[in-house]
Amino acid sequence: MAEWGGTVVHHPDTLEILNTVEDTVYHSEIRNPTFYEVRLPEGRYHITLQFAETQYNSPSSRVFDIFAENQLIIDNLNIFVEAGLKMNTTVEKVISDFEVNDGILEFFFKSVTGEPVLSGMKIELITTAITDQKLPPEIFQWDIFPNPFNSQFSIQYQLVMPQEVEILVYTVQGQLVKSLVKGRQSAGAYAQHFQLPNVSTGIYLIVLKIDQQIAGVKKSDLSEVKKMMIFNPYLRWLDG
Repeated sequence: MAEWGGTVVHHPDTLEILNTVEDTVYHSEIRNPTFYEVRLPEGRYHITLQFAETQYNSPSSRVFDIFAENQLIIDNLNIFVEAGLKMNTTVEKVISDFEVNDGILEFFFKSVTGEPVLSGMKIELITTAITDQKLPPEIFQWDIFPNPFNSQFSIQYQLVMPQEVEILVYTVQGQLVKSLVKGRQSAGAYAQHFQLPNVSTGIYLIVLKIDQQIAGVKKSDLSEVKKMMIFNPYLRWLDG
């Protein structure tokens, strides 16, 4: 489960983002996220924060600090400058071997100039052979939030080992509407924002594939609440 302060802003799917193959991540962002909290098991993590300056073509319009667990982890971040004075260009900041010991990873954003912004984050669990053996198979739940939703929503999920993940939306007639996620992902927690513009109200099929095998299919009304329960020994969805 994630909670944040700020406003989610969505960009057109046609917006080209440079220096990444994960354009979908940068097609939305949280502006002025005063805080961001992610529930995680206790452990040590590698954290990747993802940014792109999509609003200002100026080096003096946006500068901010980021704190994690009350520790300053990024000082005076200027996305536009770090992207080589380019808009719509990815900037990633990696915080290695960060400890979470209370079950919640807390981020705080402090403005220096303009509003802070965040496009996405990857949180990779640092595992050992011993800790991997202690992770039992379990039932997990996929929740979309806000819930109910119309065309814009966010998804959080957590992998306990590296796997190929694909999430697709189909009509009940079997026509592909959109591929939301596709690619190999490292173990860890993921927070991503999506939109389904120009989609009519009705029943759709949400298909989840793990390592190219269908792990679950759910009929869903995109104008109403939708949930999916799936069993997989290697994938856990955080509560939405």
